[in-house]
Amino acid sequence: MSKDQTKLTGLYVKNFQSIATPTFISLEKLTFLYGPNSAGKSSIIDALKLIEQVAVKNDTEYNLNYLFRKNAHDPSKFVDLGLEFVLGPLSYYHEPEFEKWSNIKDSIGDYLHEEFFKKLKGNKIQIEFSENCGAIKVAVNNEPLFEISEDATYYTGFHTESSFDSPDMKTDFSYVIGKLIIYKNNQWINLLEISFEDLYKKESNKRKKGIAYINYSNDHHSGLLVNEDEEKLVINGIQFFPNKFDNFQLVDLSGSVSELLFYEHDDDPENEQVYGKKINEFLNENFNKNSEKYEKLLSNRRTLYWKLHDVAHDFNLIVEGFFHHIKKSVERSHVKGDRGLLNSEKPFFVPSYKKITKSINLATDQEHLQSYAEYLSHSKSHSKETIYLTSQIKSDFINQSFTKNLISLRGYRIEPEVHILKSPEDGKLEFVYLNVKNSKGEILGFQDVGSGISYLMPILTSLWASKISIIEQPELHLHPKLQCELGDVFVSAFNLGSVSLIESHSEHLLLRILRRIRETTNKYLIPKDLNISHEDISIYYFDPQPNGETHVKQIRVDRYGELLDVWPGGFFSERDGELFS
Repeated sequence: MSKDQTKLTGLYVKNFQSIATPTFISLEKLTFLYGPNSAGKSSIIDALKLIEQVAVKNDTEYNLNYLFRKNAHDPSKFVDLGLEFVLGPLSYYHEPEFEKWSNIKDSIGDYLHEEFFKKLKGNKIQIEFSENCGAIKVAVNNEPLFEISEDATYYTGFHTESSFDSPDMKTDFSYVIGKLIIYKNNQWINLLEISFEDLYKKESNKRKKGIAYINYSNDHHSGLLVNEDEEKLVINGIQFFPNKFDNFQLVDLSGSVSELLFYEHDDDPENEQVYGKKINEFLNENFNKNSEKYEKLLSNRRTLYWKLHDVAHDFNLIVEGFFHHIKKSVERSHVKGDRGLLNSEKPFFVPSYKKITKSINLATDQEHLQSYAEYLSHSKSHSKETIYLTSQIKSDFINQSFTKNLISLRGYRIEPEVHILKSPEDGKLEFVYLNVKNSKGEILGFQDVGSGISYLMPILTSLWASKISIIEQPELHLHPKLQCELGDVFVSAFNLGSVSLIESHSEHLLLRILRRIRETTNKYLIPKDLNISHEDISIYYFDPQPNGETHVKQIRVDRYGELLDVWPGGFFSERDGELFS
């Protein structure tokens, strides 16, 4: 994988489908998911899709909060989902939404949000959508940076003995919706301080308390909207709106902040609007509407309101920027377990003027199989007008795999056949056929050879073309020997920069990987592209429990390819059971 790309490194789930406890899955290695059928392995794929849905703002049918709650293992508890990725540069973005984002000025009329992401390049970012997607938390290198939630913050303006459940609650309590927590000790926080520096108690700040701490110490609202301790600065009234897709503001200021700061009190003793009698009494006792003191109070509140507005605006740009990186980090292909046979008699229509910009979709229907042709037909002999996606691996990985690793299929090659049709209406069109050439040089169709090539073809294409390949049941319809050889394909692709998440039941596949680890440690004479360390793989076993939960256990491997952790039920103990029972 190119170092100049945002790279997905991990996925976090909690209370999602059958996975109840906090679980982190590493995705920067050659990752294997094992376990019985219906154990919850697909939950990892579903979580990745739901996070992508948040980032691309795909909320046309359901509310995101509903989708999180729908997937909860325990409906009484929140679902938390998160991603970890290494931040790449901004230079490779060309989408209209990104262009729009990059052209929006921040609160001081500059573009510091772009500088923020440029300086963060190469660092590992953790982003969590918690509280059923009602909150977002961001950390850099596992150090919290900021978080935004939709929590209601209650404040007792008058230190009475009234409880929250008291009938007089409306009189004694004020509240605003939303909370921005900024972690002051994070080394990267200085990149964001332009938004909230006036709200921050610092020696460098000319104001002793900052404008948030309104000059009148007995003011009811002093410290309500902004407060801090040694570790964090809390700004209340700022909300995260993951469902607000008709508006660019994913982060905005709660309307209750305006009501709180610009509330016009009424002299009517029966008035209990919003904050009740005691606030009216406080204002009447301390301020005269026509007094200089009252005007100064209003001026301070206006300043505070617009400062909070600026903070919301700037953090919206930051959150939106992270969304762009999330979208890039989850670009992947998905080879499903229900894939079918390919048919060389069906051509794939590819307009030569079409610029392919989307990640491939390795679906099972013939319409989407066009993706295979678009990659496989990339050849020097084709018209220079044809623009294809740049493959992840800069070589003919598919045919090299048949030659070097898939020994059982050695002698076969995939041969694309391109026919050009000129149309006055549509310009030049290409029809691409995929054929198979055998060791005798005969051109055959996929339907004329063993099914193994058809079932391998999506896997090889995915490894070649995508940053991340999610592959379900790669062993489908493969002979045990060929399953072992496929393990070498995964190792070779990993060494060329293609990362795989493999959901499998195959003992043969994993045994080959463990063998290559042992041979690498012992410096056995194997090709360099098959060298792999025990630190380069992750194995997770999904163990279903009687109560409906799934325990995800990481199986560690030592440098000699031996399992360091007990495989639940024994390592493929079914074989021993059948042989010796």
